[in-house]
Amino acid sequence: MGEISGQLDKIVSIEPTDRLARLTQLEQEVQAIAIEAGACPDSVSVIERSEIPLSYLKGNMVHVKMKAAGQMR
Repeated sequence: MGEISGQLDKIVSIEPTDRLARLTQLEQEVQAIAIEAGACPDSVSVIERSEIPLSYLKGNMVHVKMKAAGQMR
């Protein structure tokens, strides 16, 4: 059987001192999206993540793309 996935594509402000906490929060969001789509909560994990700093915007803005997938319920 295939896997169910969820995707997140956001531009967010990430302060260097809060980077790890903010990325963890975004990982939880994308996992919740996969679960809402029908993935089993115990099997969901983040399988792709990219961060692109947007130096032309003020406030430590980063374009974050994440994908989480898990087994179908």
